[in-house]
Amino acid sequence: MKNFNELTLTDDFMFSKVMRKKDICKEFLELILDKKIEKIEYIEAEKTLNIDYDKRGVRLDVYLQDETTVYNIEMQTSNFANIPKRSRFYQSVMDVSSLGKAQNFDDLKESYVIFVCTKDLFGYNAPIYEFVTYNKKHGIIYGDEVHKVIVNTNAEISNETKLGKFINYLKNNEVSDDFTSSIDDTINEIKLDSEMRGEYMVLEAKMMDAKREGIVIAYADQIRAITEREGISIDEALIKLYIPEKYWDAVKKELLNE
Repeated sequence: MKNFNELTLTDDFMFSKVMRKKDICKEFLELILDKKIEKIEYIEAEKTLNIDYDKRGVRLDVYLQDETTVYNIEMQTSNFANIPKRSRFYQSVMDVSSLGKAQNFDDLKESYVIFVCTKDLFGYNAPIYEFVTYNKKHGIIYGDEVHKVIVNTNAEISNETKLGKFINYLKNNEVSDDFTSSIDDTINEIKLDSEMRGEYMVLEAKMMDAKREGIVIAYADQIRAITEREGISIDEALIKLYIPEKYWDAVKKELLNE
């Protein structure tokens, strides 16, 4: 993970914190969706939605609503291949979570799942791709009020427009208007906030622990295979596979706790 002071808007942690500022988030939505939004309210920051206790949950970075619409906004800098299916899953979980037992389907709000991506997923150099459900033969809009929006920060776009200035800021961190200036000021404020720094350090530690755990499990699998195949001891396998010594105790513990 990056050093806290090196974070930019394209880093997931920083993006979610900046978008917690109502005026910035509202202006972002109006810019991306090209529509006026009177008022927004946050449902919950970094909310994890579960539709059943034993089913997979989904963590939403920025989850908010206005009077008629719900929005989920995500920053994506890797794992681009699964975004269409992920947006489908996010959408379904949002719907199930938001509809109470006493409500009917007409109470479902219009919804947008928005991914800000640092790669052009579709190759048309469009800064914004919006998808809706429609009949492909007759071009009839289905009317489920479901929208998937992909913001392509890699698009080549004129810096003369507000959208172009925003895209340029995402790519180059260049402040060129009031909106990007407001974003940049907010990022600098966050970097001076000791509570935010502490939160990031905790997240960093958790990520490191998860990475180390994954490495240990992978090494344990290799050790298990070679000891069963060749009949050698765990210590002999550790040496034979050139496992770094700093992992030895953890790998042994993993194997012995099975």
